[in-house]
Amino acid sequence: PAPAPAAEPVTLGNSVSAEKAAAKPKAATAEEARLSRLHNEIDGEPKKVFRAATTMIEKGEFAGAEAKLGEVIDARPDFAPAYSNRANARVSAGRLEEALADYGKAVELAPRASDSWVLFLNRGSVFAAKGDYEAAL
Repeated sequence: PAPAPAAEPVTLGNSVSAEKAAAKPKAATAEEARLSRLHNEIDGEPKKVFRAATTMIEKGEFAGAEAKLGEVIDARPDFAPAYSNRANARVSAGRLEEALADYGKAVELAPRASDSWVLFLNRGSVFAAKGDYEAAL
């Protein structure tokens, strides 16, 4: 008998079927666009704390960043980027279930933000890392 073909390697991200790549997202309504902008804007003390947390993530200080982002979320529970960045910190700490919850909340808050594709990509990558390839799609 002939040997079985080698299994294709699993890739995360950047591997999109032609069908999915050709599909165009539904245009955002004016209200959806307004809400996405609202959920991505921040000022005052929460903005300072958010910037500090972002710097901590860049330095690899994930536990501290997660705590700071929790403060931002307490002050602005509708600020999607705080959930997204906290999810990134949680992924780096290996806490995938908590990261999925945060990515989910960020998507819920700003599903049509100009950079929401990153949320879907990151969330899908976490599902794939957990071996849940169906959910990753």
